[in-house]
Amino acid sequence: MTSKQTIIIKDKKYDSHSNYLQLVENANGIEKDLFSFLQDWYSSSDSIDIRSSGSTARSRIIRLSKKAMVSSAEATCQFFGIGSNEVLHLCVPVQYIAGKMMLLRALVSGASLIFEEPSAAPLLEYRKQISFSAMTPMQVTGVLNNHPERFQNLAQLIIGGAPVLQALKVRLQLINTSCYATFGMTETATHVALNRLNGPRSSDIYEAVGDVSFNADDRGCLIIESKNREINNLFTNDIVDLKDRSSFRWLGRADYVINTGGLKVYPEVIEEKLSREISGNYFIASLPDNKLGEKVILLVEGEKRDICFDCLDKYEQPKQVYFIKKFVYTASGKIQRLKTLNELIDA
Repeated sequence: MTSKQTIIIKDKKYDSHSNYLQLVENANGIEKDLFSFLQDWYSSSDSIDIRSSGSTARSRIIRLSKKAMVSSAEATCQFFGIGSNEVLHLCVPVQYIAGKMMLLRALVSGASLIFEEPSAAPLLEYRKQISFSAMTPMQVTGVLNNHPERFQNLAQLIIGGAPVLQALKVRLQLINTSCYATFGMTETATHVALNRLNGPRSSDIYEAVGDVSFNADDRGCLIIESKNREINNLFTNDIVDLKDRSSFRWLGRADYVINTGGLKVYPEVIEEKLSREISGNYFIASLPDNKLGEKVILLVEGEKRDICFDCLDKYEQPKQVYFIKKFVYTASGKIQRLKTLNELIDA
Protein backbone atom coordinates (compact mmCIF):
# COMPACT_ATOMS: atom_id res chain seq x y z
CA MET A 1 0.00 0.00 0.00
CA THR A 2 2.56 2.62 1.10
CA SER A 3 5.68 0.45 1.49
CA LYS A 4 7.20 1.82 -1.74
CA GLN A 5 6.69 5.44 -0.81
CA THR A 6 9.51 7.72 0.29
CA ILE A 7 9.38 10.28 3.07
CA ILE A 8 11.67 13.31 3.05
CA ILE A 9 12.76 14.39 6.54
CA LYS A 10 15.08 17.39 6.82
CA ASP A 11 16.18 16.88 3.19
CA LYS A 12 17.02 13.18 3.70
CA LYS A 13 14.99 10.42 2.04
CA TYR A 14 13.74 7.35 3.90
CA ASP A 15 11.70 4.40 2.64
CA SER A 16 10.89 0.76 3.42
CA HIS A 17 14.52 -0.24 2.80
CA SER A 18 16.00 2.15 5.36
CA ASN A 19 17.74 0.59 8.37
CA TYR A 20 15.33 1.72 11.07
CA LEU A 21 16.86 -0.48 13.75
CA GLN A 22 20.09 1.45 13.42
CA LEU A 23 18.31 4.79 12.99
CA VAL A 24 16.31 4.24 16.20
CA GLU A 25 19.41 3.14 18.09
CA ASN A 26 21.38 6.24 17.10
CA ALA A 27 18.57 8.77 17.60
CA ASN A 28 17.21 10.59 20.65
CA GLY A 29 14.01 12.39 21.61
CA ILE A 30 11.42 13.03 18.94
CA GLU A 31 13.77 11.76 16.23
CA LYS A 32 13.90 8.35 17.95
CA ASP A 33 10.09 8.25 18.16
CA LEU A 34 9.84 9.31 14.53
CA PHE A 35 12.04 6.47 13.24
CA SER A 36 10.35 3.99 15.56
CA PHE A 37 6.98 4.84 14.01
CA LEU A 38 8.35 4.52 10.48
CA GLN A 39 9.75 1.11 11.41
CA ASP A 40 6.23 0.04 12.44
CA TRP A 41 4.68 1.68 9.38
CA TYR A 42 6.87 -0.17 6.90
CA SER A 43 6.33 -3.51 8.66
CA SER A 44 4.12 -6.23 7.18
CA SER A 45 1.28 -5.51 9.63
CA ASP A 46 -1.89 -3.90 8.24
CA SER A 47 -2.47 -1.90 11.43
CA ILE A 48 -0.81 0.37 13.98
CA ASP A 49 -1.38 0.35 17.75
CA ILE A 50 -1.66 3.88 19.14
CA ARG A 51 -2.05 5.03 22.74
CA SER A 52 -4.81 7.60 23.28
CA SER A 53 -3.85 10.78 25.13
CA GLY A 54 -6.14 10.07 28.09
CA SER A 55 -7.52 13.60 28.51
CA THR A 56 -11.23 12.62 28.64
CA ALA A 57 -10.87 8.98 29.68
CA ARG A 58 -8.20 6.54 30.80
CA SER A 59 -5.39 6.21 28.26
CA ARG A 60 -5.72 3.02 26.22
CA ILE A 61 -4.31 1.33 23.15
CA ILE A 62 -6.35 1.79 19.96
CA ARG A 63 -5.68 -0.23 16.81
CA LEU A 64 -6.08 1.62 13.52
CA SER A 65 -5.69 0.15 10.07
CA LYS A 66 -3.00 1.70 7.90
CA LYS A 67 -5.61 2.11 5.18
CA ALA A 68 -7.78 4.29 7.44
CA MET A 69 -4.79 6.39 8.48
CA VAL A 70 -3.79 6.95 4.85
CA SER A 71 -7.36 8.03 4.03
CA SER A 72 -7.25 10.58 6.86
CA ALA A 73 -3.88 11.92 5.70
CA GLU A 74 -5.07 12.19 2.09
CA ALA A 75 -8.22 14.07 3.13
CA THR A 76 -6.17 16.62 5.09
CA CYS A 77 -3.69 17.07 2.25
CA GLN A 78 -6.53 17.63 -0.21
CA PHE A 79 -8.26 20.16 2.07
CA PHE A 80 -5.10 22.22 2.63
CA GLY A 81 -3.62 21.77 -0.83
CA ILE A 82 -0.52 19.96 0.44
CA GLY A 83 1.67 18.60 -2.37
CA SER A 84 5.27 17.64 -3.02
CA ASN A 85 6.49 21.25 -3.00
CA GLU A 86 5.26 21.95 0.52
CA VAL A 87 7.10 21.89 3.87
CA LEU A 88 5.34 20.33 6.88
CA HIS A 89 6.34 21.10 10.47
CA LEU A 90 6.18 18.59 13.34
CA CYS A 91 6.33 19.87 16.94
CA VAL A 92 3.92 17.55 18.79
CA PRO A 93 4.76 14.14 20.31
CA VAL A 94 4.98 11.27 17.82
CA GLN A 95 3.75 8.80 20.46
CA TYR A 96 0.22 10.08 19.89
CA ILE A 97 -2.01 10.26 16.83
CA ALA A 98 -1.39 13.94 16.03
CA GLY A 99 2.33 13.42 15.59
CA LYS A 100 1.99 10.18 13.64
CA MET A 101 -0.47 11.73 11.21
CA MET A 102 1.86 14.63 10.42
CA LEU A 103 4.43 12.04 9.32
CA LEU A 104 1.84 10.30 7.15
CA ARG A 105 0.78 13.57 5.51
CA ALA A 106 4.37 14.04 4.41
CA LEU A 107 4.49 10.43 3.25
CA VAL A 108 1.33 10.46 1.11
CA SER A 109 1.91 13.93 -0.37
CA GLY A 110 5.65 13.82 -0.99
CA ALA A 111 6.05 17.03 1.04
CA SER A 112 9.23 17.65 3.02
CA LEU A 113 9.05 17.28 6.80
CA ILE A 114 10.96 19.26 9.40
CA PHE A 115 10.69 18.62 13.13
CA GLU A 116 11.68 19.96 16.52
CA GLU A 117 11.32 18.70 20.08
CA PRO A 118 7.82 19.44 21.46
CA SER A 119 7.88 22.56 23.62
CA ALA A 120 5.58 25.24 25.00
CA ALA A 121 6.82 27.73 22.38
CA PRO A 122 7.84 26.04 19.09
CA LEU A 123 9.07 27.61 15.84
CA LEU A 124 12.23 28.73 17.64
CA GLU A 125 14.86 27.77 15.08
CA TYR A 126 13.38 27.22 11.62
CA ARG A 127 13.10 30.56 9.80
CA LYS A 128 12.14 29.45 6.27
CA GLN A 129 8.60 29.28 4.92
CA ILE A 130 6.48 26.47 6.38
CA SER A 131 3.31 25.34 4.60
CA PHE A 132 1.52 23.52 7.40
CA SER A 133 1.87 22.76 11.12
CA ALA A 134 -0.16 21.44 14.07
CA MET A 135 -0.02 22.78 17.63
CA THR A 136 -1.95 22.78 20.88
CA PRO A 137 -3.55 26.02 22.15
CA MET A 138 -0.79 26.20 24.78
CA GLN A 139 1.90 26.07 22.08
CA VAL A 140 0.17 28.72 19.96
CA THR A 141 -0.06 30.98 23.01
CA GLY A 142 3.62 30.35 23.71
CA VAL A 143 4.62 31.46 20.20
CA LEU A 144 2.39 34.55 20.42
CA ASN A 145 3.88 35.48 23.79
CA ASN A 146 7.53 34.88 22.91
CA HIS A 147 8.10 35.33 19.18
CA PRO A 148 4.86 36.17 17.31
CA GLU A 149 6.85 37.25 14.24
CA ARG A 150 7.54 33.55 13.53
CA PHE A 151 3.95 33.13 12.36
CA GLN A 152 4.93 35.22 9.32
CA ASN A 153 6.72 32.10 8.04
CA LEU A 154 3.77 29.73 8.61
CA ALA A 155 0.99 29.54 6.02
CA GLN A 156 -1.55 27.17 7.63
CA LEU A 157 -2.02 25.87 11.17
CA ILE A 158 -4.37 23.39 12.80
CA ILE A 159 -4.92 23.71 16.55
CA GLY A 160 -6.12 20.75 18.62
CA GLY A 161 -5.84 18.82 21.85
CA ALA A 162 -8.00 21.30 23.79
CA PRO A 163 -10.66 23.93 23.04
CA VAL A 164 -9.49 27.24 21.56
CA LEU A 165 -10.89 29.85 23.93
CA GLN A 166 -12.11 33.31 22.97
CA ALA A 167 -9.05 35.16 24.28
CA LEU A 168 -6.80 33.15 21.94
CA LYS A 169 -9.23 33.54 19.02
CA VAL A 170 -8.97 37.32 19.39
CA ARG A 171 -5.16 37.18 19.21
CA LEU A 172 -5.29 34.95 16.12
CA GLN A 173 -7.08 37.72 14.22
CA LEU A 174 -3.80 39.67 14.26
CA ILE A 175 -1.72 37.09 12.35
CA ASN A 176 -1.82 36.13 8.68
CA THR A 177 -1.49 32.38 9.28
CA SER A 178 -4.74 30.59 8.36
CA CYS A 179 -5.77 28.91 11.62
CA TYR A 180 -8.25 26.08 12.12
CA ALA A 181 -9.56 24.34 15.24
CA THR A 182 -9.78 20.57 14.89
CA PHE A 183 -12.35 18.06 16.08
CA GLY A 184 -11.28 14.45 16.25
CA MET A 185 -9.76 11.70 18.34
CA THR A 186 -7.41 8.76 18.12
CA GLU A 187 -10.24 6.49 16.97
CA THR A 188 -10.88 8.71 13.94
CA ALA A 189 -7.17 9.06 12.98
CA THR A 190 -7.17 12.74 14.06
CA HIS A 191 -9.59 15.37 12.87
CA VAL A 192 -12.85 14.65 11.10
CA ALA A 193 -13.93 18.31 11.10
CA LEU A 194 -12.33 21.76 10.99
CA ASN A 195 -13.43 25.20 12.15
CA ARG A 196 -11.79 28.33 10.64
CA LEU A 197 -10.68 30.59 13.50
CA ASN A 198 -9.47 33.77 11.77
CA GLY A 199 -9.86 35.73 8.57
CA PRO A 200 -13.05 36.59 6.70
CA ARG A 201 -14.22 32.94 6.68
CA SER A 202 -13.95 32.48 10.46
CA SER A 203 -16.90 30.72 12.07
CA ASP A 204 -17.91 28.65 15.09
CA ILE A 205 -19.17 25.85 12.83
CA TYR A 206 -17.13 22.68 12.27
CA GLU A 207 -17.17 21.37 8.69
CA ALA A 208 -16.52 17.72 7.76
CA VAL A 209 -13.22 16.75 6.11
CA GLY A 210 -13.25 14.10 3.40
CA ASP A 211 -16.10 11.58 3.25
CA VAL A 212 -17.05 12.05 6.94
CA SER A 213 -20.73 12.51 7.84
CA PHE A 214 -22.46 13.30 11.15
CA ASN A 215 -25.61 12.53 13.07
CA ALA A 216 -26.73 12.98 16.69
CA ASP A 217 -28.13 10.57 19.26
CA ASP A 218 -30.97 11.12 21.77
CA ARG A 219 -28.57 12.96 24.10
CA GLY A 220 -27.62 15.40 21.36
CA CYS A 221 -24.18 13.80 21.15
CA LEU A 222 -22.30 13.49 17.88
CA ILE A 223 -22.22 10.26 15.83
CA ILE A 224 -19.45 9.96 13.24
CA GLU A 225 -19.40 7.89 10.04
CA SER A 226 -16.74 7.49 7.37
CA LYS A 227 -16.36 4.62 4.91
CA ASN A 228 -12.78 5.52 3.98
CA ARG A 229 -11.67 5.71 7.60
CA GLU A 230 -13.62 2.58 8.53
CA ILE A 231 -15.77 4.47 11.07
CA ASN A 232 -19.21 2.94 11.46
CA ASN A 233 -21.55 4.91 13.77
CA LEU A 234 -18.96 6.03 16.30
CA PHE A 235 -20.93 7.39 19.28
CA THR A 236 -19.18 10.21 21.13
CA ASN A 237 -19.84 12.12 24.35
CA ASP A 238 -19.60 15.46 22.56
CA ILE A 239 -22.79 17.50 22.69
CA VAL A 240 -23.38 19.38 19.44
CA ASP A 241 -25.83 21.61 17.65
CA LEU A 242 -26.08 19.56 14.45
CA LYS A 243 -26.54 21.79 11.41
CA ASP A 244 -26.64 19.05 8.76
CA ARG A 245 -24.86 15.79 7.92
CA SER A 246 -21.59 17.66 7.31
CA SER A 247 -21.47 20.41 9.95
CA PHE A 248 -22.11 21.14 13.62
CA ARG A 249 -21.48 23.59 16.44
CA TRP A 250 -19.64 22.02 19.39
CA LEU A 251 -21.22 22.73 22.80
CA GLY A 252 -19.25 20.58 25.24
CA ARG A 253 -18.76 17.13 26.73
CA ALA A 254 -21.77 15.20 28.04
CA ASP A 255 -19.64 13.77 30.83
CA TYR A 256 -18.77 17.32 31.99
CA VAL A 257 -22.35 18.70 32.04
CA ILE A 258 -23.38 20.05 35.46
CA ASN A 259 -26.97 19.86 36.69
CA THR A 260 -27.25 22.67 39.22
CA GLY A 261 -30.65 23.40 40.69
CA GLY A 262 -32.33 21.71 37.73
CA LEU A 263 -30.40 23.76 35.15
CA LYS A 264 -27.86 22.18 32.81
CA VAL A 265 -24.58 24.06 32.69
CA TYR A 266 -21.88 23.41 30.10
CA PRO A 267 -18.41 23.96 31.63
CA GLU A 268 -16.84 24.68 28.24
CA VAL A 269 -19.31 27.52 27.64
CA ILE A 270 -18.41 29.11 30.98
CA GLU A 271 -14.70 28.62 30.32
CA GLU A 272 -15.09 30.38 26.98
CA LYS A 273 -16.71 33.38 28.68
CA LEU A 274 -13.99 33.52 31.35
CA SER A 275 -11.11 33.40 28.88
CA ARG A 276 -10.87 37.21 28.83
CA GLU A 277 -10.86 37.39 32.63
CA ILE A 278 -8.33 34.69 33.53
CA SER A 279 -4.81 34.22 32.23
CA GLY A 280 -3.21 30.80 32.54
CA ASN A 281 -4.91 27.44 32.98
CA TYR A 282 -8.28 26.90 34.63
CA PHE A 283 -11.42 24.81 34.29
CA ILE A 284 -14.99 24.56 35.54
CA ALA A 285 -16.13 21.50 37.51
CA SER A 286 -18.72 20.61 40.14
CA LEU A 287 -19.04 19.27 43.66
CA PRO A 288 -22.09 17.71 45.37
CA ASP A 289 -24.42 20.20 47.04
CA ASN A 290 -27.37 19.46 49.35
CA LYS A 291 -29.48 22.28 47.93
CA LEU A 292 -28.51 22.42 44.26
CA GLY A 293 -27.57 18.80 43.68
CA GLU A 294 -24.33 19.98 42.07
CA LYS A 295 -22.61 23.32 42.56
CA VAL A 296 -20.39 24.99 39.99
CA ILE A 297 -16.77 25.48 41.06
CA LEU A 298 -13.74 27.02 39.37
CA LEU A 299 -10.23 25.57 39.60
CA VAL A 300 -7.37 27.94 38.72
CA GLU A 301 -3.73 26.98 38.40
CA GLY A 302 -1.38 29.33 40.23
CA GLU A 303 -1.51 31.99 42.90
CA LYS A 304 -4.71 33.39 44.40
CA ARG A 305 -6.06 36.46 42.60
CA ASP A 306 -9.27 38.40 42.08
CA ILE A 307 -11.56 37.24 39.26
CA CYS A 308 -14.56 39.12 37.87
CA PHE A 309 -17.63 37.01 37.09
CA ASP A 310 -19.82 39.76 35.61
CA CYS A 311 -19.57 38.07 32.20
CA LEU A 312 -21.47 35.03 33.52
CA ASP A 313 -25.16 34.46 34.08
CA LYS A 314 -26.10 34.05 37.74
CA TYR A 315 -26.51 30.27 37.54
CA GLU A 316 -23.14 29.95 35.78
CA GLN A 317 -21.16 31.77 38.46
CA PRO A 318 -18.91 29.51 40.56
CA LYS A 319 -19.99 29.02 44.14
CA GLN A 320 -16.37 28.40 45.11
CA VAL A 321 -12.97 29.13 43.55
CA TYR A 322 -9.95 26.94 44.25
CA PHE A 323 -6.39 27.98 43.46
CA ILE A 324 -4.13 24.99 42.87
CA LYS A 325 -0.35 25.17 42.58
CA LYS A 326 -0.14 22.66 39.72
CA PHE A 327 -2.79 20.78 37.70
CA VAL A 328 -2.40 17.14 36.70
CA TYR A 329 -1.49 16.72 33.03
CA THR A 330 -1.32 13.88 30.52
CA ALA A 331 1.99 13.02 28.87
CA SER A 332 0.89 15.06 25.84
CA GLY A 333 0.23 18.16 27.97
CA LYS A 334 -3.57 18.06 28.31
CA ILE A 335 -5.21 18.88 31.64
CA GLN A 336 -6.60 15.82 33.42
CA ARG A 337 -9.71 17.36 34.92
CA LEU A 338 -10.92 14.41 36.97
CA LYS A 339 -7.53 13.64 38.51
CA THR A 340 -6.97 17.31 39.33
CA LEU A 341 -10.43 17.51 40.92
CA ASN A 342 -9.86 14.29 42.88
CA GLU A 343 -6.59 15.63 44.27
CA LEU A 344 -8.51 18.68 45.47
CA ILE A 345 -11.18 16.51 47.11
CA ASP A 346 -8.58 14.25 48.75
CA ALA A 347 -6.48 17.15 50.04
